[in-house]
Amino acid sequence: MLIATSTADLITDLDHLRGTSNEQSGPRKSVSLVVTSGDLHAGPRSVIKAAHSASDVVVVAITPNPHMAHRNLVATAQFKDTSLVDQARIDLLFVPSEQEFLHQQLPSAFSLRLPQGYPIDLDKNYLEQTLTLNLSFYNIVNPDVIVYGERKYIEYRLLRQLVTDLSIRAQVHCISTVRAGDGLALCSNNGKLTVSERSRAPILYQTLNNVIHALRTGARTFEKLKTSARIALKRAGFHIDSFAIYDDANLSAAQADTHEFRIIGDTLLGSHRLHDNMGIRL
Repeated sequence: MLIATSTADLITDLDHLRGTSNEQSGPRKSVSLVVTSGDLHAGPRSVIKAAHSASDVVVVAITPNPHMAHRNLVATAQFKDTSLVDQARIDLLFVPSEQEFLHQQLPSAFSLRLPQGYPIDLDKNYLEQTLTLNLSFYNIVNPDVIVYGERKYIEYRLLRQLVTDLSIRAQVHCISTVRAGDGLALCSNNGKLTVSERSRAPILYQTLNNVIHALRTGARTFEKLKTSARIALKRAGFHIDSFAIYDDANLSAAQADTHEFRIIGDTLLGSHRLHDNMGIRL
């Protein structure tokens, strides 16, 4: 595994891994890109595994975040623990400094098209920073495939929108959410939950499942379904930023003739944010 800490190093290492297409060296190798916050639990590792299936070379970029620096598996200045990234079989790990990227802003030609009812005031700055970082990484790596996890579905859809709007020549793959045995979507926040919170956390997944079951059996009273879901979550101690049922084709409000649904819950349990979503095609 190669580790790059600057854009210049990344480009040099990637050119070496990718190769050139000629008779001596053979065809140019395809590249997949996975962008992560640096906490390589089973969820991101499943995305990296899918990236291996989609290309010859896997590049993993860890987004710099001054508020999360203590959680990065690999510090920029010293690489003391690379066991988890080695296990993930990463070909090239990009660990840039925050100074290199965090000052960047979204291009003025790009605007966020968020679904109706999504808590934009809560997430706009975070989403803009995420999109900017991803766009920067795409520009540098020029991947053939971009692989993203389903748990943060809104981010995935916005990134897919960005790739289309800016004519980025890459396929975008979305990998199913990895879950614990009780259905809880795996994320770095899970380890911060208290024992009581962890016992209640799967209720978000169960609530999504209940809505899926109701839709599958013909229910189309969307407001009643959302109200019932919110009541169940509030009784379990969740604070609800949003709980919505969308038409998955364009993330507009679901209608009676919708055939592909996306149910998204954006919640807080204690002081920890829990996102989850499920889709169904009928």
